[in-house]
Amino acid sequence: LVYDAQSAAMFREGRRDEAAALIQTALRQFPGDAGLERRAGEIEEQRTHRLRQEQLSGAILTARQMLQSGDLDAALALIRGNLSAFPNNKALLDLERQTQSRIKARDAEALRKLIQSRAAQIENCIANQDWNQTVALLEAFRNEFAGDPLGGVLAAKLASEQRRELSIQRKTQIEALI
Repeated sequence: LVYDAQSAAMFREGRRDEAAALIQTALRQFPGDAGLERRAGEIEEQRTHRLRQEQLSGAILTARQMLQSGDLDAALALIRGNLSAFPNNKALLDLERQTQSRIKARDAEALRKLIQSRAAQIENCIANQDWNQTVALLEAFRNEFAGDPLGGVLAAKLASEQRRELSIQRKTQIEALI
């Protein structure tokens, strides 16, 4: 009974490891004591709960730091790994949604930049009247970015420039005949 009261006081003071050690000492002196065994079980349960909470808090802190530093993929992996241990944790679920949203925005921005880069290459070929290269790049663009409306705009620009070039060539040919 004395050990039980002392361990309870230690536990309340935050001296959890000392409380567990005291109960284990008492159990060696009084093996099979139901009260001590119950207390040992409670201490172990509370210790396990505290360790899980520390793990969760550490994971949330680390994930937030990763998000702040822009390491989105690693943050998402950490969050999902911890969701397996804490499946309904609101903070983890919120971080997962936030991270997925940022990854989606990052990927959309990267795609937008890639499309702009490819479009600039095509427009440069049109400006240089390199029709074969323009057609090849435009075909690749339409295959890679099927459904992107910029492909149609570039195709129309190519057609317009080619018609203009043909008109100039025909006009020059006609003028040469006159």
